[in-house]
Amino acid sequence: MNFRLTAALGIVGLVLVATLLLLTFFSPEDSPSSEGSLFPQLAGVKPEDIDTVEIERENQSPIIFRRTGPQRWIMEWEARDASGQKVPLKAAADALTVNDIVRELLRAKPIQHPELTSNPALHGLQPAGLTVTLRSGDTSARIDIGDVTSGGRAVAFVMIPDKKRPLAINRSVIDPLLSNTQKSGKAADLAKSEGDFRNKNIFPVESFRAEEESQKLELSLVNQQKLFVLEKTSGGWQFQLPKDWGMADVQGDPQSAPGTFTGVRPLLNALTSLRASSKSDFVELPTAEQLKQYGLQNDDPELIQVRLTTKDKETATVFIGKPDTPEPKGDKKEVPLPTGDEKRWVRVEGQPGIIRVGGANLKGLIPLIQNPDPLRDRNLLTVDRARIDGLDLSTGVILRRVGTPPEWKLFGPPTPMEPQAVNTTAVQRMLDLLGERRIIRSFPSPNDAHFAGPALQLEIKVWADAFTSTSDAKAEPKLKDNAKPIILKIGKKEGDAVYVRRILPDGSSADYLLPEKVKLAAAGDTLVDLVATLQKTRLDLLDPNLKTFGSDAVVKLTVSGSVQYELTRSEKPDSGTNKYRWTFAAPDNRKGQSADSETVEEMLRLLGTTQSVSRYINETPTEEQLKEYGLAPNPQLKVVVHLQSGEDKERTYEFGKATADPGYVFARQAGKAIVFTLPKLVMDRFLTSDLRDKSLLQFDATQVVSVQLKGWGKAGFLTELHFTKNKDGAWAAQTPPTPAGYMLDPSKLQAFLDLLSKTKVKAFLDGTSKPEYGLENDKEYLIITLKFTDGTERVLKLGAAADGGAALYAWTSLGGGQFLTLDASPFKPYKDSPGSLAR
Repeated sequence: MNFRLTAALGIVGLVLVATLLLLTFFSPEDSPSSEGSLFPQLAGVKPEDIDTVEIERENQSPIIFRRTGPQRWIMEWEARDASGQKVPLKAAADALTVNDIVRELLRAKPIQHPELTSNPALHGLQPAGLTVTLRSGDTSARIDIGDVTSGGRAVAFVMIPDKKRPLAINRSVIDPLLSNTQKSGKAADLAKSEGDFRNKNIFPVESFRAEEESQKLELSLVNQQKLFVLEKTSGGWQFQLPKDWGMADVQGDPQSAPGTFTGVRPLLNALTSLRASSKSDFVELPTAEQLKQYGLQNDDPELIQVRLTTKDKETATVFIGKPDTPEPKGDKKEVPLPTGDEKRWVRVEGQPGIIRVGGANLKGLIPLIQNPDPLRDRNLLTVDRARIDGLDLSTGVILRRVGTPPEWKLFGPPTPMEPQAVNTTAVQRMLDLLGERRIIRSFPSPNDAHFAGPALQLEIKVWADAFTSTSDAKAEPKLKDNAKPIILKIGKKEGDAVYVRRILPDGSSADYLLPEKVKLAAAGDTLVDLVATLQKTRLDLLDPNLKTFGSDAVVKLTVSGSVQYELTRSEKPDSGTNKYRWTFAAPDNRKGQSADSETVEEMLRLLGTTQSVSRYINETPTEEQLKEYGLAPNPQLKVVVHLQSGEDKERTYEFGKATADPGYVFARQAGKAIVFTLPKLVMDRFLTSDLRDKSLLQFDATQVVSVQLKGWGKAGFLTELHFTKNKDGAWAAQTPPTPAGYMLDPSKLQAFLDLLSKTKVKAFLDGTSKPEYGLENDKEYLIITLKFTDGTERVLKLGAAADGGAALYAWTSLGGGQFLTLDASPFKPYKDSPGSLAR
């Protein structure tokens, strides 16, 4: 018991001692806290207000960062040359890293940590080895950094001048200062060196915005007197040197080989992609031998100079030397470069030393400077296709893009107030050709003779954003003030090439040679004829599409001319077949007769789905010309289609004579003067189709009340079968004349009636009966007589075989009596034996 009391008193004593020690080491203002900034003197200072950052490292040169812009820092430090002398150096710093240092320190706060003591030496702070000072004008704040820990609760131990004891902060605050953010130890041993802080980019613009941010580019082989200069103008990139080379291609050829340059954008992207990948890529004070080894001596014959000026007038001059080919050294970890890229040594004017860079394949740079011709603009039109709103052709074509959404219309004579729909495929093909990339083959000297007299094949005016919109759909858009076109003159053909002259709106002109046949990417690399594709007339560009209609939308069809008839459609589909019935309204001798619905539907489908004319012949034919076409004074055939609804409920088609090609006829639509051609097949269907109703024999089998059959005379005598339906709907044989004892199978009789009710005529036969029909031969015929609930009666007589046994000759009492043929196979069992209906 006494022992336990003694132990308890001992523990209490220890606690009191520890409390006294804490009170001894910690004054109220020095006690660790998790609240409050490390730098109260910088309260209210924003990261962008910090203008200087100083890093002091044990036994090394201090590094001073000075802000030169919102996102620009330069760094200053000293290095020793081969003789041991200190040399002051200045270079562009990695702005992201410096900004991270400033931002993290300004928002850093002390935190509680169980290992924190009041002894600086225990935390690597006596001396610290790494000190950072932030300055904003005349105000500054300093922090000494000692040991850092790693792991889940990694911290850094620090001291600030107005505190008397160490503090702990989150390690992430100082990670931007460290080259290794995973290890623990003394911060000074883990700190970044000068190369880590240097800006790895060589040019002042990012590669993904290089073309947009750049204004001028000069490339030269300084010791070969080879040079070209490009400058961005309102119209794009233009050669300043060589003179009179005109525009440069911005995009270039996407199919060009790796390392070759055919466009300004790929060239700028490659140059501005050059960057160092690690601190080992910087050689601060190279020797003369190193400069020679890396091709960066001033007198090296292949020394490349690149001078890039941004749109903000900032200029960077870079000298590019030889590729780097040394063996990998030690454990240096280089950022891998994309396949095909190479590392090269460069020297940046205004920056110390030389730099090893990668990120782009520059093998084609020297050949390009020696001959920059691949960069010349080989595009006939550089204007954005979406801006083109007008095309004028010397063939009399006036095209304007109008409406919402915009579409191309044909304006001008001979119908100036009626804009015409265009052949969209032909117009788009013209635009595809004019906008085809890198179509220019070469750049000959200007020669007016190539475009004089008969040598000039075509002239095209291309208008871009040149017209004001109008609410009048029939009015041609008005030309804006001061609007000027790009003029293209298609001139002399020479071999497999054609001379083309382009005159820009500013009046500047240039001559080109284009291939006679152009591989059109929009057409799957199909070869198209340059002149034939562009040299279009109004007739070539008129919309070849006819208005279509569905056969089910037609309620009346009127045909006149070589044949005369009119058909009307029933208001509702037939209850038995669920199809509309067509009936003759004219001529008088057929009025009321049904027409074959399937044939009528097929005729209407053919006409209604004929989507395009074969070709246009004459936009404004004279009366004499219409006579030549067989369209005046009356067309050879006139077809009027009456639709159930719609704006133009009546569609009229006029057909004339056959063209020189007998497979086509002249045609036009009523209300329009223009004459075109259509396949003769369309006209023939309305001229020669047999409209007699092939469903003539069909009926509702449930309405039959009596069936009489007579035939089977091959047995030497005729047999008759009579069946009647009683009031209960049951079928029974009537004896006589049905032979006594004949056992009728009602299901077979019903099957026979179903067959008859669905039977369609195979073909109608004109004229009178012939012996081969077998319709008067009692050894051949089978006479079927049906009576219906309404008292009507119909007779079908089956005769001899036709079409080699595939059909039967037949006659029906319907329609005033008609000869016809039917499919033979369904009727064979009934025609062969009267027992086919018995049990």
